[in-house]
Amino acid sequence: MRIAVVLRSAVLLVVASVPVLIEAQFRPPSQDELKITSDPKAPGAAAVYLDIEETADDLMHNQSDYARIKVLTEKGKELATVEVPYGGNFKVTDIQARTIHPDGTVIPLEGKPEDLLVSKSGDMRHVRKVFTLPSVEVGSILEYRYLLDYPDDHVSSPTWEIQRPYFVHHAHYAFTPFKGFLSGSQNVTSHYLVNDRGDVLNTLMWWVRLPNGQKLNQDAMGRFSLEVTDIPAIPDEEWMPPIRDYLYKVTFYYKAAANEGDFWAAEAKRWSKDVDHFAEPSKAIRAAVAGLTAPGDAEEVKAQKLYTAVEALDNTDFSRQKSASELKQLKLRMAKRAEDTWTQKSGSSEDIALLYLAMLRAAG
Repeated sequence: MRIAVVLRSAVLLVVASVPVLIEAQFRPPSQDELKITSDPKAPGAAAVYLDIEETADDLMHNQSDYARIKVLTEKGKELATVEVPYGGNFKVTDIQARTIHPDGTVIPLEGKPEDLLVSKSGDMRHVRKVFTLPSVEVGSILEYRYLLDYPDDHVSSPTWEIQRPYFVHHAHYAFTPFKGFLSGSQNVTSHYLVNDRGDVLNTLMWWVRLPNGQKLNQDAMGRFSLEVTDIPAIPDEEWMPPIRDYLYKVTFYYKAAANEGDFWAAEAKRWSKDVDHFAEPSKAIRAAVAGLTAPGDAEEVKAQKLYTAVEALDNTDFSRQKSASELKQLKLRMAKRAEDTWTQKSGSSEDIALLYLAMLRAAG
């Protein structure tokens, strides 16, 4: 069996439930939960997560997700709209969602998935499926869960986002790796676990950043679990530096490397090959260089002229990357070579840097 793609926790939600089924799947809210109007553990919070549960099982090829949220202010009602990453080749076998009013009234989310969910895309790298829980008001409890099946030639490599925009009272995470990575497995991993580059995935790695006192657990079979409580919300302050890499999270990777040294050596070799392919001085690049420089120019002058030319291009890291539909309408394509970046007169910082490298090579 061949692994075509190793995923990073892509999820697809659809809704297909009835009130009776929802009541059977969710536990009834306590009177204390219904009466909550503020949270002493999260003063001034617009909402809090009462409970989160995420489970990934690469033996069964499915993932499940559950959230229970208390809305405390008008701003907290924004959590009624749920955005989740979307990926192809997935099948949802179960999902339930409901809103519980402070008086205990339950309003289930009803309707066919295609009627409830819409795609939301800023560009081809950011695609989301969106659904909205019904009849949300201040004091409501929002609750949803789903089960996602993915094909036998996929694995999950989950990332657990421990820290959220709102305070988390309790969360439970679990991960069962692919069978070749479990103790006592009779299967030889290298026979079937291969990524889309043809590399044998023979190592499971993980990266952990957790609060003091919290620990990632692994049992004798090799299954992972984590139980956390009272996780502070992600800080949101004016002029705050980038914080994503400092948030609490756990990330798993299936890799074709025995250690980080082997991994980075292989990645450097692959990256160098990709750079050489992108920055190859093609006929179109040589023609562009010939039009920008003169035969009698000194090398430094040529370098300056080429730098001025690429510096004038639209850097989409600071403007906006064109979507797939826009590129198609303009009869353009995603940049795969330096000449694509030059033709489109735009690209990312990396694309433009590699275009400059291609031009320098073309200029000798």
